[in-house]
Amino acid sequence: MNDTPVSHAESISAMYDQSTEFFLEALGGSIHYGYWPHASDNGSMVEASRRMTALMIEKLGVAAGQSVLDIGCGAGRPAVELAMATDARVTGVTISAEQVRVATELAAREGLAETVRFRQADAVDLPFAARSFDGAWLFESLLHMPDPEHVLRQTARVLRPGARVVISNVVLRGPLSPADEELLTTFGELVRAPSIVPLAAYPELLARSGLTLRESLDISEYSVRGTYESCRDAAEKLLRALDGGAADPAVVDLLRRTRDIAVRFTEETRIGYAVLVATRA
Repeated sequence: MNDTPVSHAESISAMYDQSTEFFLEALGGSIHYGYWPHASDNGSMVEASRRMTALMIEKLGVAAGQSVLDIGCGAGRPAVELAMATDARVTGVTISAEQVRVATELAAREGLAETVRFRQADAVDLPFAARSFDGAWLFESLLHMPDPEHVLRQTARVLRPGARVVISNVVLRGPLSPADEELLTTFGELVRAPSIVPLAAYPELLARSGLTLRESLDISEYSVRGTYESCRDAAEKLLRALDGGAADPAVVDLLRRTRDIAVRFTEETRIGYAVLVATRA
């Protein structure tokens, strides 16, 4: 029996190695929230996911030939769309070997194998020289970091002076009730998210990390409900497909927990979602 403790990084890596396929199905081909900018918009999760990526690209503002670091690149779709939209060179890092494989195959299929590259690496110790990149984003990855300030310091280190970093993340929008606290704890355990930062805390957090906040966008009302409805529906679909079969009980339990949390998040307003733009000093 192996009693060696599993590190947080290993836990996240194992989660994504096992669940990337489900997240891609549930979240429209990328592993992040969607964006429905109009109240009357009832478009698909695929469309909303692409709009969210487009918003991040707009806020990053890089030009052709510049180099961008995608920290926590997931399955690679946002990095590929960034390169297509800007002709920038993109390096994606993830601690999941499965995500590196999926992302690398995607870049090759899109004819971008020389422009968009992926490697397995940990954001707490980025394997790049100082001032290597013209921009970076943490596209819904900072929530996985036990020490967000350390990761942001690492990000600032590898950016050139004046370069932008764009962060999209789950945020706390106000004081939480005991029920909210319980929901947040359950969510954190499910997706390995130990550090949900209050939106109001970001200016100081970024400043301590060598970054200056330039813009803060609370887009909760345009992203949270639709995203979790999509997760709920995808989990329900898989549970129906597995009903009566010889499915792994752990998989069934994960899907049920995902569905139940998704249902609760569609009704919660104090746990939201934001996009933040900062520059390196």
